[in-house]
Amino acid sequence: MLMLKQLAYWSRSRISGPADVVAWNIRSILVASRARNARLGVTGAMIFHGGYFGQVLEGSDAAVNTIFRCIERDERHGEITLLGSCVVGGRAFDGWSMALAGGPYGLPLRRQPAENVNLNIPRLTAQELRDNLVHLANETEKAGL
Repeated sequence: MLMLKQLAYWSRSRISGPADVVAWNIRSILVASRARNARLGVTGAMIFHGGYFGQVLEGSDAAVNTIFRCIERDERHGEITLLGSCVVGGRAFDGWSMALAGGPYGLPLRRQPAENVNLNIPRLTAQELRDNLVHLANETEKAGL
């Protein structure tokens, strides 16, 4: 049985410019992430909100570590903070090579999130980020964003 690693982090965005430039960069990250993650057997979800990225990755230890090293070298991320990593019994984001939680391509959320969703990304624990991303990814998918 494959041991699954789940890793959660946040980072401060270094993307600057008008909204269309930011959205293009977020879309670029998402497209590249989906292709690479699918190839490596990694699933996960990402949110971009308030100038911060929050992301959870899950897959083999080697694949998750490879992706996280790429993120650490990506100039669009600053102040990268590892919230935690652990072995999990199953995937929280099964079927999503990279779900986008929230608004499309990093644009603001179209409606207020549920009361139980905390979007203060730098103050979340790994478990809170994971739980919020699961909720938001499901809501985003239902809304067709």
